[in-house]
Amino acid sequence: MGTSDFDLSLFFDVPSNIRISTFTSPAMFRQHLANTFGNHPEDWEMEIAEAMRRQLHDDLLSEEKFNYQTPGKYALIILLLIFI
Repeated sequence: MGTSDFDLSLFFDVPSNIRISTFTSPAMFRQHLANTFGNHPEDWEMEIAEAMRRQLHDDLLSEEKFNYQTPGKYALIILLLIFI
């Protein structure tokens, strides 16, 4: 199979999604936050993104399974990080 320079998200003028997984870096978390909730650089500090990465890792170690792709789960993690 060959490779293509065609990007379906650019064709439809929608942002491409970042898939959240154990390999997601803090920078990717930050970009996903901006894509999901809007670009608020002062709100999406790298410390928050790193804390989200650690939370995903902790959930994995405790055998918790969550869908990290939904805005609701993102909001819940952010609230927990802010108030804990």
